[in-house]
Amino acid sequence: MITLIVGKNSYRSQELVQKIINSSSEMPEYIDVSALEIGTLADAVKGTSLFSNARLIIMNGLSERKEMWEKLSEWVDDISADTTLVLIEPAVDRRTKAYKAIAAAATVMTAEPLTDRDRISAEQWLQTTAQSYGLSLSASQTKDMVSRALGVGERPGQYTIDQQQLVTVLATLKDSPEVTDELIAAVMPRPVGDSVFSLLELSINGNQSARKALLEDLRLNDDPYRVFSLLLSQWAQLVTVALAGTKRDDLAQEANIHPFVIKKMQALSRHITREQLHTITALCAELDSRMKLSQVTPWDAVERLLLAVELRSD
Repeated sequence: MITLIVGKNSYRSQELVQKIINSSSEMPEYIDVSALEIGTLADAVKGTSLFSNARLIIMNGLSERKEMWEKLSEWVDDISADTTLVLIEPAVDRRTKAYKAIAAAATVMTAEPLTDRDRISAEQWLQTTAQSYGLSLSASQTKDMVSRALGVGERPGQYTIDQQQLVTVLATLKDSPEVTDELIAAVMPRPVGDSVFSLLELSINGNQSARKALLEDLRLNDDPYRVFSLLLSQWAQLVTVALAGTKRDDLAQEANIHPFVIKKMQALSRHITREQLHTITALCAELDSRMKLSQVTPWDAVERLLLAVELRSD
């Protein structure tokens, strides 16, 4: 019997594997696919154990070994009914003949990541999981942690929620006498892209003290060229959204920007006039050019751009 687990959600994959182990009376055999040869693969999936006819074999990423993967596809009908073969495949090519042959003979389970469209269910899951660790999180803390676990997905404009990161953080927090917002921020820093958006948002709203504090934190922990590049990218998205004049769903397709990002940018764009957009965009181009000529440092370029946004005038 073959169980094929497909998808990049490592937390979900581990959860599915554990359920299989718990329902089996056999001790799992973990096979290192990097050391496999054709002969040892045959022994693993077609052979028998010295101690038992029944076996539970687990392999992770076998499809990365093309020759082995194709050979397994030829042997799917030869695997003993007493053998449970669990294949964990985060990035398998589903278009290949080998995959189709193995999938046809297997029970296929999916382990796809949650996306930002699944925020509500992710927050509910996090609350329940936190309780299993003896932790009590407020609704705002749950929202904050899910937001911090967002990362860029495979498809343009897609953001995925890293459940494994959240579980790791819960394990870190479980021995703390009190879970505070500051503690969450310390053990789960936001992705730099979120911080850069916050810089832009704080500058537009004129919150100078908070903007300076966040920028100082970025100076200590992040690469200045990356911060400046992200700031230019987010400003470009803001300009696109502000000048588009189309519905959110249409703009998402036309400009390849995620609806969630569009919603945030639309809120900010209401505070900026077209004249200000043109003036600051020209400054972006000037600072980018001067930085490439080493006439201004990247941190100075970031500071000047944010200050221009903060002090903008027609």
